[in-house]
Amino acid sequence: EYYNNTSLSGKPVGTCIESVSDRWWMGQAETSPVKGLCFETFSGRWTTTLTSEFDDESTFCIDVQGSGQMFLNGKLLFKTHPYHEIFDWGIGSAVVKLRKGVKYNFCFEFVKFHTNFPMHIKFYTKGTSKCEDLQIPANLAASCDAAIVFAGYEDNAESEGADKENMKLPGNQDRLIEAVRNANPNTVVVLNTGVPVEMPWLDRIPAVLQAYYPGQEGGNAIADILFGKVNPSGKLASSYPKCLQDTPSYINFPSGREVRYGEGIFVGYRYYDTKNIQLLFPFGHGLSYTEFAYSKLQMPKKIRSDMNITVKATIQNVGKMAGQEVVQLYVADTESTVSRPEKELKGFAKVDLKPGESRVVEFTLDKRSFAFYDVVDHDWKVEPGKFDILIGSSSRGIRLKGTIVLP
Repeated sequence: EYYNNTSLSGKPVGTCIESVSDRWWMGQAETSPVKGLCFETFSGRWTTTLTSEFDDESTFCIDVQGSGQMFLNGKLLFKTHPYHEIFDWGIGSAVVKLRKGVKYNFCFEFVKFHTNFPMHIKFYTKGTSKCEDLQIPANLAASCDAAIVFAGYEDNAESEGADKENMKLPGNQDRLIEAVRNANPNTVVVLNTGVPVEMPWLDRIPAVLQAYYPGQEGGNAIADILFGKVNPSGKLASSYPKCLQDTPSYINFPSGREVRYGEGIFVGYRYYDTKNIQLLFPFGHGLSYTEFAYSKLQMPKKIRSDMNITVKATIQNVGKMAGQEVVQLYVADTESTVSRPEKELKGFAKVDLKPGESRVVEFTLDKRSFAFYDVVDHDWKVEPGKFDILIGSSSRGIRLKGTIVLP
């Protein structure tokens, strides 16, 4: 039901059955849910019934451009709280315990105030179910040669304009992985997540594939990788800590509407490597169905700060399958008078090698490769001293090391 006022009063301007729970109205008549609705200011009421298939615990959530409130069986569950003042955005949620077979009546009322922005309203549940019968997938896994568990977040869990509450897989996915692994040791976990997650089961799982969100052809791509048709050659673009408390922003976040970036330059791998924190997987990590050998590091021993130098290394595919390797170069300032990360990524190169094939990769380093930003002089500065040149397959997988002296 929709009303041309902000009080849900009088006769509705129109009613309809919504087939979606995530609706955008762009201000044009063709996008309006009912005819005659005043786009700039209106109110509405959505009602629906839900019957749970389990004794369940779920989090019901709403996002609305304006304000809203949700009722369960006529009782107020929550009202939205302002999230974004410019867009007049409100969000709200509540955890609801549901009983199997019981019908529940939900009512969501919302008001859109006068703004120049499109209207957006979203009603959804987070997958917090803890009570499904895990014996069913476990029995199925036990009857197979191998088991594949796809785990991750639903499509509304990772988006712009909101921060995650933790690094855990939602619902009972960790328990599902454990149950399947206990039934079949040959269990592969495929993660559909855009961010690192905690993996309490990692030491008992022989293979994990980070698939991110690969799109509509993702199933075919993942099948090609799992069955060995294609050699995976990706590298992690971020470090994967063991838990939320290990992250560099944990102490400073959340901090209300004003966020303090207290970690300074020590973000990502720079923080983890400098603090020597144990990780699930380091920045730049990525395995494949072959192996690569690093050798023959070539570089000058002494240079001036105004010189460009070339660093070379030989990479060989010593395995039995063609594959790609992302070679990474890090620079470590060993004698700095200011606080600097243990090492910093200054270059990378991707090489495609057949079994037995080798190739020389080259990196060019200039003054900025050794410099830090001087906050007093407001300029990049290079101090004399020793710099380690580190070549590796990840921030923790250093294979070659050399030292350059800047007089």
